[in-house]
Amino acid sequence: MREMGLIDINHGRYPLKHKTTAIIHIIKKDTPNPGSVFHFLIFSFYLNWFLGLIALIFFGVNSVRKPLVAFLTESVTECIASPTS
Repeated sequence: MREMGLIDINHGRYPLKHKTTAIIHIIKKDTPNPGSVFHFLIFSFYLNWFLGLIALIFFGVNSVRKPLVAFLTESVTECIASPTS
């Protein structure tokens, strides 16, 4: 199947470039509440992005890390110093 450029998911044939579409189709078909699955996928995407940002701050190169840490520190101090009323 892979040699032909197709992927077989649940006995359905999907082109490899449409693998995400195939997986979403399977999620819609096989889950009783697909909305919660999509919310989880969106949440996990943003969680991965956030963890990647943290990793970039701590393990990134200095040319990226120093300005980013300075910007984040300044934003956090502005948020703390600003009145909430």
